[in-house]
Amino acid sequence: MSDTIKILFLFCNLVMIVTFTSCSIPKDIHGTLEKINKDKVLKIGYSNHPPFIQIKNGDSTGIEYKIMLALGEEMGVHLIFIEGTEAVLIEKIEKYEIDIIIAGLNSDSPWKSKAGFTNPYAKINGKDYSIAVPPGENAFLVHVEKFINRNKEKIKSWINDKP
Repeated sequence: MSDTIKILFLFCNLVMIVTFTSCSIPKDIHGTLEKINKDKVLKIGYSNHPPFIQIKNGDSTGIEYKIMLALGEEMGVHLIFIEGTEAVLIEKIEKYEIDIIIAGLNSDSPWKSKAGFTNPYAKINGKDYSIAVPPGENAFLVHVEKFINRNKEKIKSWINDKP
């Protein structure tokens, strides 16, 4: 075989390997998105941080609370809200005990290295606000980001407190 044919053969094999291995990207290391869809439950860790999230005496409000209601509705899942401090919630998300954190997390968050952060859904008073998902759960992160992108106008209306 000539060198040109060998190089062409190797190149074609490389293209096939890259093509077939990238078909299922993005992936979730622990299958968060698949588990949520299978169990029909989204476990949301939250820390009261008005105006982003506040659940008190049965009353629930906030921008991120509304985002979770809409996400849950679109996914057709039951929402379970689990309260905790940001530190406790980060521990839970690192152990894959919860699926998502809403707590008014912004660009100054010390937790960025401990969880996956969505692209910002809003910029308020010069800070970018994001939602956190378990580390390495790229399919779920992409799913949430696509949801946020599809609902930007609705989220803006919630930020401006418009119906």
